[in-house]
Amino acid sequence: VPQLTNGTECGFFVLYYIYHFIQNDPPTFFLDDYPSFVSYAPLSNYIKIEVQEVVVDVSKKKHRGPTKLSFVHGLDNGKRIVVQINELGQPVGKGGHSLKLFLGTIARLGDKMSIDAPTWRAMSATHKDDVWEYVQRKYDIPAYLKEWVMKDLDQKWRSWKYELRNKYFDLTLKQNEQKIPPDPRVNVEQWKRVVQTWSSNSWKSLMLGKKVKLCDMEGHPVANAIIMSLDKSKMVMGKSLGEEYYEAAILFAYKPNAPLFVKDNERKTVQDAVGSHIVWFRDFVSL
Repeated sequence: VPQLTNGTECGFFVLYYIYHFIQNDPPTFFLDDYPSFVSYAPLSNYIKIEVQEVVVDVSKKKHRGPTKLSFVHGLDNGKRIVVQINELGQPVGKGGHSLKLFLGTIARLGDKMSIDAPTWRAMSATHKDDVWEYVQRKYDIPAYLKEWVMKDLDQKWRSWKYELRNKYFDLTLKQNEQKIPPDPRVNVEQWKRVVQTWSSNSWKSLMLGKKVKLCDMEGHPVANAIIMSLDKSKMVMGKSLGEEYYEAAILFAYKPNAPLFVKDNERKTVQDAVGSHIVWFRDFVSL
């Protein structure tokens, strides 16, 4: 395999090898005729190599930002986007596609959908009605589509909260140590309130039966598991769960060789514990 550093000559060496291969030369040959091979007139008529120095400024690399649909939010009163509805009562076509994207932007705007509401059902009906009226001002849609819109917003709003929690909320940190997301769509006061909820013991108890990620001491996920028990008096692997541990059933390993926090004779690593119940430090479990 040619291993040259000038960026061009390795190609010539590959062609040179092919040339000898076609000529049925012995496996070992020398470079005596290499200069004449490169300057061989018929060959040079077919091979033209231009080398240009390319400088890439990685600091200026552009990344796709969040979908904003500013032109829809900025539509003047009286101008609405027509949405076609299929026989299943679902928005379709260009207008339907635009509506779905638009609902995604609304679900992520703090002034439209508050992230500190504990559940979708807990969000006030007045708040939802205001959002529905806002959607109707931008899109020409029938009143019966409200149920579909609300279900779509519910799913996208919950996905947004899940994304924020996974990206910015750290279970190993205290409430006052949590970082505020740099995303301008996040209302700071709402974030502080939802962090207070996530940091509370009552919210942590909701982890029972949830799929979670078990993390190592550095906070890196090592396994996917289900929380099986929060009973402080329960004994698992010779340990009382107390305030420190969860009982977890490991589903699969991200890092099979990662060591367990608590080991026994048969289980030393995460891979050893797949399919069984173990104990894991509560502070190193994340949703």
